[in-house]
Amino acid sequence: MHRVGKKLACLLVFVMLFTVVGCGGSGSKSGEQPGGQSDVLTKEADVVVIGAGTSGMSAAIEAASEGAKVILLEKMGKVGGSSRFAEGIFGAESPLQKELGINVSKMEILRK
Repeated sequence: MHRVGKKLACLLVFVMLFTVVGCGGSGSKSGEQPGGQSDVLTKEADVVVIGAGTSGMSAAIEAASEGAKVILLEKMGKVGGSSRFAEGIFGAESPLQKELGINVSKMEILRK
């Protein structure tokens, strides 16, 4: 795996964000036309990533950094997936928490 420069990674993220936002309905409309024909938007890519959450964005950036033409699809109006939400405590009984006086047991977290 090649390391991607910080500027390149940021550029790819912004390009993908604008691409996903651009897919939000202001483009060509799909549907029945007179005569039973329908409009179909066709794109070509080396890699298609479904879901623009943390993993999807990472996969798309990595594929693009290797030279692949990537299409990133997201069903929601915003990218980020579940990484956009706070999920609560991810650690319990860690040395840092003990040092800071945070006393949360593993069993206490499992019960919540």
